[in-house]
Amino acid sequence: MVREDEITEEIVRKALECTATHERSGQLDVAMPTSLNELVEQTEQQAICCALAAADGNRSEAARKLGITRPLLYKKMAKYHLGRRRPAGASES
Repeated sequence: MVREDEITEEIVRKALECTATHERSGQLDVAMPTSLNELVEQTEQQAICCALAAADGNRSEAARKLGITRPLLYKKMAKYHLGRRRPAGASES
C-alpha cells in the first residue's frame, strides 16, 4: 500500500512526461536542481500543476489523479504557493 505522502513511480513518470511536453512548447524553463531535495520538490510541483491542468482546476480530481488525499494536495499547494484557496462563499474576481 502506498503512503499518501509518497511520490510513486507513476507520479514521477507523468510529471516527467508533462515537463517534456512543456519544455518542447517553450512553456517551462527548468533549471537543473542542485540537490535531490530540490529535484523532488520540483517534480512534485510539476506533478501537481499537471494534475490540476488535467482536471481543469478541480482539486478533488487532481488529488485522485495524484493518488493523494485532497487535504494533502492543499497542504502541498500551500507549501509551493500554487494557487490560493478562497473562503467558502467567496466569488472569483
